[in-house]
Amino acid sequence: MKNIVFIILYILICYGKLIQVNLEKGNETLDSYIAYIGYNEISEQRHNLPVYWNRRNPTELHWDSTLSTVQNRTATLRIKTVPKRPQIVDIRETIWLLHDQELYLYSLVSETPTIYLNSTYSGQFDEYAPLVFQHFEKDNIQTDTLITCLNGKLVGIKVETLTPKITTEYDCGEYISAGSQMVVVKKGQNIKLYQFDASQDEYYIWGTINYYKDILINGIDTSETFQYDAVRINRYNILYCILSDKNKIVSFDPNSKYSKEEILSNVPFYSDNVTEYIQPLSQQPFDNIGSYGQIIVVGTPGYSTNNKIHCGGAYVFFDNYFDYGYEPRFVEVMKISGSYEYQYFGYSVCSSKNSIWLGGLNNIPTNFNYPTISISMRNYNKEYCSESNCQCRSNMSFSNGKCNSEETKNNNNKITIILIVILIVLIIFIILILIIVILVIVIPKRKKSTKFRIKNFNHDFTSFENFPISFSDTHLDFGFSDKPAPVREEIIQQITVANKTKKKQYFVFNPNEIQSYKYTISFEPKYIKLQPGFGQSVIIKFELLCTTKVNDIIDVVSCEGDEIIVGKELHAALTIECESCNSIHLDYQEFEKERVIGEGSFGIVYVGKYRGTQVAIKETKNFSWPEDIIEAFQKEVLMMDKMRCPYIINFVGAVDTLDHYSIITEYAQFGSLKDVYQKNEFNDLLAYKMLNDVAKGMTFLHSSSIIHRDLKPDNILVISMSKDETVNAKLSDFGTTRNVSSSSASDSMTKGIGTPLYMAPEILLNRPYSFPIDVYAFAIVSYEVFLRKIPYGNGCFVHSWDVSDFVSQGHRLDFPKSFSPGICELIKKCWAHDPKQRPVFSEIDRITSKLFKELYTSYEEEKALRKTNSSIQIKPQTQQQCNKLSPQLGVEIEMNNE
Repeated sequence: MKNIVFIILYILICYGKLIQVNLEKGNETLDSYIAYIGYNEISEQRHNLPVYWNRRNPTELHWDSTLSTVQNRTATLRIKTVPKRPQIVDIRETIWLLHDQELYLYSLVSETPTIYLNSTYSGQFDEYAPLVFQHFEKDNIQTDTLITCLNGKLVGIKVETLTPKITTEYDCGEYISAGSQMVVVKKGQNIKLYQFDASQDEYYIWGTINYYKDILINGIDTSETFQYDAVRINRYNILYCILSDKNKIVSFDPNSKYSKEEILSNVPFYSDNVTEYIQPLSQQPFDNIGSYGQIIVVGTPGYSTNNKIHCGGAYVFFDNYFDYGYEPRFVEVMKISGSYEYQYFGYSVCSSKNSIWLGGLNNIPTNFNYPTISISMRNYNKEYCSESNCQCRSNMSFSNGKCNSEETKNNNNKITIILIVILIVLIIFIILILIIVILVIVIPKRKKSTKFRIKNFNHDFTSFENFPISFSDTHLDFGFSDKPAPVREEIIQQITVANKTKKKQYFVFNPNEIQSYKYTISFEPKYIKLQPGFGQSVIIKFELLCTTKVNDIIDVVSCEGDEIIVGKELHAALTIECESCNSIHLDYQEFEKERVIGEGSFGIVYVGKYRGTQVAIKETKNFSWPEDIIEAFQKEVLMMDKMRCPYIINFVGAVDTLDHYSIITEYAQFGSLKDVYQKNEFNDLLAYKMLNDVAKGMTFLHSSSIIHRDLKPDNILVISMSKDETVNAKLSDFGTTRNVSSSSASDSMTKGIGTPLYMAPEILLNRPYSFPIDVYAFAIVSYEVFLRKIPYGNGCFVHSWDVSDFVSQGHRLDFPKSFSPGICELIKKCWAHDPKQRPVFSEIDRITSKLFKELYTSYEEEKALRKTNSSIQIKPQTQQQCNKLSPQLGVEIEMNNE
């Protein structure tokens, strides 16, 4: 009987029962539940993002953005059911949120974050899918990818378009984590490791996710919790696997090819002799492990103290991975426990350079200050965290709260003494320099006249030494003196002004409201009255409107009393010096126009230079535009900025300054395809090559859900006439393009846009249309290129509607005998009356590539044959034969008898 009792107790202790997280038992004063905190250790991702809801009314999902270069932001997503594992990622001022099978892209530029893009694949993502960000970096190849689960399979998502970038047939799981090169997926008790392999050409970064190996861990067959435990792989591709019921973490690293276990034991996931283990909340797996360099933070939501059940907490340690052989490998940094029963503190965690963040039950303040959620690590990390790196240097190890070595310890006293001596000498030197400056420069300068003139102003300026108002800064650079400033983003500089006279002063910033097309500037307050000895803070808001360099002044006017009296005022000049970063918004004064190469009803095209590079400048004529034309212009700019492809004309930027609307692109020196197909040097080989380039460019557009809608030879620009070039022709003119994904599925496109000659029958008949209209236009372009002139010009088509009637009734032009069978067959397929019968551009790419290669091979064989024939030498055998050949060759031939 005793043995049976002992066995039962042993089973209860060794195999405790599993219970689900129960928020209802939590303290009533804790109204919010933080289910996820987004933070990635890549340095560009500088926000901490708690995601939470009110546990009494979980119909609104909230997330906060902090530590941003813009003001802090909060967003709310109204939901119909309970939250379903929200996941969040950010880069700079962009947020990606995956929730309930919906993937959103938020912009933080506006004060209330707005949804910039909803993925066209929303609804196909797995219901409880994780979302991670991978920044791949190896051998000068860099690429960013969102990794998640789509229809049960592991997939890489483009961060710009939210469409699949990499598809796989690998099963997804409850947990995904990504390092710089490796991706780990955990499904139940199975852990699989995948490797991201990337390659690049001149324009693109391509990649695949390939299976690497299964991760095998000893002891998981006896683990009660491992099916729910999280995994994490850090930026150095070191893998950490939690076994919470064993109170340990198992680590694998690249050096052992993920085969050797390194054990971190005594992690307080649960108290000693525990008999209950917790399961995740409503199928929302624990996100309770995070990393920042070599700092690892682990949430312990199941931890209990003697008087607080499942209060939870966290365990932070430092991994001495880079100091091989150093013992111990893992060093404890700090432990934290919750303050309330069933708080489940540490249900989700993350780490930044200075703080760790813990989710669970808590209260969310409204001032972006989180004293109970964010715990400072400054006292621990200051010795080994620098910028975005938290790691010890080579031959250094972390112990006792800092990185050190034996040599460092022995030399500490000597270094301290040396530093004290240097500091004393430096202080004495600075004092001597200050005395010299005061005696030689400051005092004599005050005695000199301070009146001076500035160009473009019709009044004198007073130096700030004699101006009645003192300024903490007279030079405005808004914190960007040593780096470029952002474009179209408000930046701020705060200065302090003070009345240094004994009389009341009234002064105004920029009294004439002078503004520039290059920037906007405002002062808060603009008008100030100051009593003697009083001061005032002034906030200066500045925004660069284009890529430019600003060297300007702001007029400040001051006068005694309560108003400005003309003739008694004094003027001072605040200087602005600021250079912008590169952007698509350009300064039209930096263009050097050389000559006109084209002109239409709305604009003129110049060839010119921008910052030393030859470009094409498409400038509108100087008249007022209606709103629809401005909208079309802005649409073309937005579309061209997105279209980065070797087969699409390179977009340099645009000008949206009033009366100077322009689009600047790469210059195609040979003009359009229409310009070159009539030239003598143009042949069938170049025709096939350029049509193949067009097919590649259209394949890119259609894969990006974009219809060109005006494909014709005028809109195909030629950059090379050599058949051996990688790219000969590029697509241009995106003023009529249409992004299909921007419309709902029920929104059919029926409006005829483009050039009638190249319009598909479904457009002419005002029927709904889609991608096949570009395929029909490609057929007409191909026909025209091989015909070497515009089709429908044989006299049978007198009026423009004759062509429309001819095409709408299903008729097509006959093929000249000069057309090859291959191009005739392709054109027939492409101008099929039924849009469903037309091929897609990837198939057209394959066909035109094949036709080009076949003709190229034929050309090369003929060239080799001609060379062989021309090199055959005539060798006469006798002097008589030489005499017969002499008149034919025009030279005398003598037989060499040697």
